[in-house]
Amino acid sequence: MSSTEVSALPCTRSGGMVKVAPHNRLADCDPDNVQRQATAEEINRTRIFMERCIPSLATQDMRSEVCMYTLTPDRDFWIGPLSGHPNVFIVALSGHGFKFAPVLGEILSDLLEGQNSTFDISMFDPARAS
Repeated sequence: MSSTEVSALPCTRSGGMVKVAPHNRLADCDPDNVQRQATAEEINRTRIFMERCIPSLATQDMRSEVCMYTLTPDRDFWIGPLSGHPNVFIVALSGHGFKFAPVLGEILSDLLEGQNSTFDISMFDPARAS
């Protein structure tokens, strides 16, 4: 498992907890019947990540929760101007986008100021959904 398949963020007001979350293979599911238990494989992958990247957390107690979020049809973000509305920008990224908030804020701020982003965002063009 590469470190890009896992994210780690401190949880505010959590009593010192850290959220460490694998970016799973994202199976489609019925929102009314979500598997709410993390699998042994998911827990093991998370522990391996922590041993390699955050060793001080690797032996700590772990609480697991399963989350669900929606994705665009091709599973990539939509970032850019809304067609037909030159002063309106969209960012479609669902529940996992919060991890990218700092860079997305920088990108949107550049776009709103009429500048090109310093990041190549061409793959996130909302027009690809048309």
